[in-house]
Amino acid sequence: MFLVLSTYALFIYINSMILFMLRTKFTFCKTADTSSLLMFLNDSIYLVINLVLYVLSVFCLVVVRAACTFIVLLAATTFISPPLNLAVMSLERYTAICFPLR
Repeated sequence: MFLVLSTYALFIYINSMILFMLRTKFTFCKTADTSSLLMFLNDSIYLVINLVLYVLSVFCLVVVRAACTFIVLLAATTFISPPLNLAVMSLERYTAICFPLR
């Protein structure tokens, strides 16, 4: 359990530092895509939700059905979102490169 919690904490810390850098440094704010920022935010939310679900399951804590449904729905949504985000990013790059050439 210590290994799992420390790994989650490490990755959440790394993602939060990257998010902090992307939002505070002028160079990154000017050149960074909003899609990369959203991907890091999505990954951070996914890690936090899964950490909460893991702790709830390890300690066998009872959660109200509506709250549990909301947490699981949020976890499933953040799990499905990155492939869609990558597809939209590739379409964005395609239009940015191909349309000016015509």
